[in-house]
Amino acid sequence: MLQCAVDDEFDYFYEVNDLTTLEKPCVCDSCHREIKKGEVAREVECFFINEDGEEESSLNKYYCEKCDEILGTLASIGYTTVYDGQNAQDLLEEYWKLTGFDPKKWQSE
Repeated sequence: MLQCAVDDEFDYFYEVNDLTTLEKPCVCDSCHREIKKGEVAREVECFFINEDGEEESSLNKYYCEKCDEILGTLASIGYTTVYDGQNAQDLLEEYWKLTGFDPKKWQSE
């Protein structure tokens, strides 16, 4: 579900790194497509605050270029539920419904 950004305290946070060429294969956290060694992807470092108030690392997430582009665009216009494993294409379609955008209208024949 898309959510607008708010100034709130969270018990978790992400460090979104630059796009990088992968040294080993992994799976996109959004579309679940295999990202092969040598392909470009975005690594997102995940952290959370434990019960003692200390920062702990969690498993990092990886996003293929297509999903990263969609998620980055949604984040740039103020939506926060983007780097949490939801399907980027589903979120984009939800945004289109919210705004009344019809992508078929803009496709060339």
